[in-house]
Amino acid sequence: RRHAERLNLRTAAKPDSQDICFVKGDYRTFLRENFEDVARPGHVVDTAGNVVGTHEGTVDFTVGQRKGLGVAVGAPRYVVDVRPASATIVIGRKADLEVKACRLDEVSFVAGELPPADAELTVKVRYRTAPVAATIEVDGRGVIVRFVDPLAAVAPGQAAVLYRDEEVVGGGTIVETIR
Repeated sequence: RRHAERLNLRTAAKPDSQDICFVKGDYRTFLRENFEDVARPGHVVDTAGNVVGTHEGTVDFTVGQRKGLGVAVGAPRYVVDVRPASATIVIGRKADLEVKACRLDEVSFVAGELPPADAELTVKVRYRTAPVAATIEVDGRGVIVRFVDPLAAVAPGQAAVLYRDEEVVGGGTIVETIR
């Protein structure tokens, strides 16, 4: 932003946005109109697989969400998994949100290769969160990011950005969480 200001660019003071830039209005309406599978009614289940309610579409839910679940089960519950293929929302306790690792797809590294195995790395999976300590490994199916301490509300589709100090060393798209 400071550099943009020095160059007198009009975007220097533009507020940050987490919205989808090409969608006018509510993104859920856009998704309902263009992707029927996210608007199919389905079940809300607990982590044991018991049906505890119904919903009008997975588009209305995100991992970590607490409000608007349409289910009353006593203690607070959170969305711990969204399964569009089966139109299922899984809810659980706050502790059920924690994952130990995630698998990445579409991985790229700035230097064109994996950082050294002993590199001290951090990872961010949400824009406005602090980086957390992590290690990476490669298995037969790709790159796994292991969090030194369990991390909550990690979801497929999020980006994982890897850092060494302040330097971005690589990243990819989360395709699986590992509890």
